[in-house]
Amino acid sequence: MKCFKNSLLSFLLVPLVLLVPATAAYAIGIDLDKIKPLSVVEYLPQKEFETNTKLIEETPFDDMFLSYQIRLPKEWGDNTQTSSESQITNQGISQRVLGPIARYTSPPNQHLRSFLTIETQQLTYEIGARNWFINYIVSNGLALEQVGVESRKQVEAIYVEVQGDTTYIVRVKVILNGPRMVVVRYYIPQELYNEERVQQAQVIKSFELTNREETGVEKLEIYGFLDQSYFDYPVSWILSPSTIRSIDRMKSMLYHSTVKGRLDGQINLYLTNKLINTTRSKEIAYYKEKFQIENYKLGAYVESPKMEYHNDMDFGVTEVYKMESQAANMFGYEFWISVLEGEEYIYIITLLTPARDEEFNIWARNVEAYKLILKGMRRHDDSVDYYRFIQ
Repeated sequence: MKCFKNSLLSFLLVPLVLLVPATAAYAIGIDLDKIKPLSVVEYLPQKEFETNTKLIEETPFDDMFLSYQIRLPKEWGDNTQTSSESQITNQGISQRVLGPIARYTSPPNQHLRSFLTIETQQLTYEIGARNWFINYIVSNGLALEQVGVESRKQVEAIYVEVQGDTTYIVRVKVILNGPRMVVVRYYIPQELYNEERVQQAQVIKSFELTNREETGVEKLEIYGFLDQSYFDYPVSWILSPSTIRSIDRMKSMLYHSTVKGRLDGQINLYLTNKLINTTRSKEIAYYKEKFQIENYKLGAYVESPKMEYHNDMDFGVTEVYKMESQAANMFGYEFWISVLEGEEYIYIITLLTPARDEEFNIWARNVEAYKLILKGMRRHDDSVDYYRFIQ
């Protein structure tokens, strides 16, 4: 594996002239590697916690996928969120901002009150809960303290937020449910944090969505390289397939752009039939010869992230590299490369994306789509009639 990794170090694929000068790169302003993990809290015994709290179950706006349950201290007031204050309308959940669906407030303590909010937002593209939350923290200028990730669809964290003259320690749980992001937050005034922190953690833990939607955010399309291999991709990406003249070598490309004249993400897929007597190393050398990106060169190795691959694959590895600009005022980019091998084909799949410390939200969106494509890259798909791919 070490030799294979070294052979990837200088590996890039095809001629690309895609990048334009950056005018307003959006720096993330946070070192993701230095975020502390969520501290362990010693909860009250569950029976004692239930004795001190009341179970609340609601279905906001009659949307079953927003139905939730949570246990709150008995002395806390009822939900004071009114429909007129919400961003949710009969046209649906807002795609731009978090819309409040519930707010509960504690009795005064030293003239201070804690409170809990529940909000939701409709997503338009695939993104994991952690990356969505990191982008929210950065774009709102909040001070992130700790993060604990339970899954791609759920994250819990602690951050600091100032409202008026009061500094709050906020514990938050973010849950992705179908195309909805649901956010529950428990705010404690800093002066009361030590007194209330265990209750805060246990209340947030008790929050659950009672109806989970397993569909993704976006509709997925299936593309087939004739009847040889298939992958899924989000419809917000534009497919640009190449004419297939032989099953020995096939390729395709996906891209998207949110700013006119600038590439916001590109994924290239290359398939090589092993019957032409090739190997992974030979394919790396073959494609390396064809690579160039104007004004950029391959930079430092970043990481080897763990990725999911389809059961049809016997081998898979992914690495990430920086792209170094050779001209002034250019965006920073990252280059992701995955090499997969199945019984009959070698697959080389790459992603070119704005760097995470330049345009974090676009980076997160691109990586999520890339992961989805890698996970779904497969040799067979019995549900697809391959003849539609050659019509």
